[in-house]
Amino acid sequence: MGPKSRIVRMYSGVSDRSEVVHMIARLFSSDGGPGSGNHDHAGRPGKVGGSAPEGPSSGSSKAPKEAKTRFPEYHAKKKIEELEKETDKLLKKLHTFEDRSTPEAKKAEHDFMQSLFAVEDLKDELKKMKRAREDEEERLKRIEEAEKAAQSEKPKEWKSFGNGEPVKFSSPPESAKTLVNFEKFAEERNKEVFEKMGIDESDLKIAEDVLQKVFDECEFGMFIDPYLLFCDGGVMDSHFKNQFETGTSGGFLSNSVRKRAAKALFGCPKDIADEDREKYGALVSNPSGAGCSAGYGYGSCVVTFKKDNLKGRTTYTLTDSLAVADDSTSYQMAAGSVSVDKVTYGGDAQTGRSVINEIRRMKENPPEGGLQEFTSQVFSPYVELQYHGKLTMDDVATVCYKSKFELERNLSTEQKKTLKDKGIKVGYREGDEFVEI
Repeated sequence: MGPKSRIVRMYSGVSDRSEVVHMIARLFSSDGGPGSGNHDHAGRPGKVGGSAPEGPSSGSSKAPKEAKTRFPEYHAKKKIEELEKETDKLLKKLHTFEDRSTPEAKKAEHDFMQSLFAVEDLKDELKKMKRAREDEEERLKRIEEAEKAAQSEKPKEWKSFGNGEPVKFSSPPESAKTLVNFEKFAEERNKEVFEKMGIDESDLKIAEDVLQKVFDECEFGMFIDPYLLFCDGGVMDSHFKNQFETGTSGGFLSNSVRKRAAKALFGCPKDIADEDREKYGALVSNPSGAGCSAGYGYGSCVVTFKKDNLKGRTTYTLTDSLAVADDSTSYQMAAGSVSVDKVTYGGDAQTGRSVINEIRRMKENPPEGGLQEFTSQVFSPYVELQYHGKLTMDDVATVCYKSKFELERNLSTEQKKTLKDKGIKVGYREGDEFVEI
């Protein structure tokens, strides 16, 4: 029940409005009003907003002022004190009118009631602030207790994210021209970014162990328009194309921004041909695209790739890679790689320490919600993948349409046979599952 409702209900049996105001005014004049001892604020009888000396009996904290000012409720209390003083002035002004029927008296009455309601509204907000802080303190306490317990307990069994095969990668192939400088560049870049993040070798080891499990159990996906598979000059006729070749994008279209991002993340040379530039996708739980709901904005058809075919030419970021290309910020990011038989950690200097802390907790307490929960805990809508080198239908493992109706509308019997003859599984999405035809 809101403050206005409470006040109205208290005096619902009184029909004369002026009498209600008189009753409230008498109440405030007799017991000190909203400032007398309510909400941890000490007061003196008969004074609205009066403050008594704080001591053991007042219930006030002996914490230093610096500690109090950390919380929004401290500032809310100060605002309440100011409003209570203003209410006191308005009440005194109201008492100066002998005739309450004049326009001036009615305005004074209105101002007093509005100020009173404002005080009550702010006190309600103060209660919410206090509850929110207490909830957050409780959450942090549980995390601390869990971390202490985890040091002496046997780690929980890692829960499967999907049905993917383990990742086995080698060095980047020569066809991945965007990665020719990556190994040396990443070593220098990562050192710079990781120092700013404040992470050490033990952090990286834990992060890479967790990420290895995630990548092993998930699929390498791409969300595309189903029309692009069999259209003239489409993927079946040639290869998966990037925005430099098509002049279109399901997201942000800017060749210059994309070039800046590639240089900042991979050390990509300037003189790369359009067709040799990287293509973009995302990690998914299974061929239906589950675990990456944000991906459907790029296309309703989900393609997953054969991991062995992408060995040494896949990199990733735990957020949108274009953030590093924003000239208006000093945003720094290190791309991770899935190569040389391991997944290396990649993060950004802004949220990196927080992400590492979350991943450390996942080491002992694996996320039960799969990939979707993992991305949520690392503060990202998805794990973005970058595919380097030529990508064709020979690299495809599955093709999934958003529904059985869309599959039948887009694929002829002959086209279904063409895909299956290439060893590609074809199906549609039903809930979060892939239904093969």
